[in-house]
Amino acid sequence: MRQRIYGLDRRVAKVCGEEMVRYYFDYWQEHPPQMRGLYRLALKLQPSLAKRAARLASANL
Repeated sequence: MRQRIYGLDRRVAKVCGEEMVRYYFDYWQEHPPQMRGLYRLALKLQPSLAKRAARLASANL
């Protein structure tokens, strides 16, 4: 799942620009989703926004 998320981040940054992905990360940080059950568990298993941003910054776009 992590590889898919990182790959999706790279693709979105390539199509929409890295600034758009950073804006999304900032928005998600300020307004986290209110979910319960399995959806919440799936969110907990994803890489943190800080890790995703750091990995995106180190990627060659």
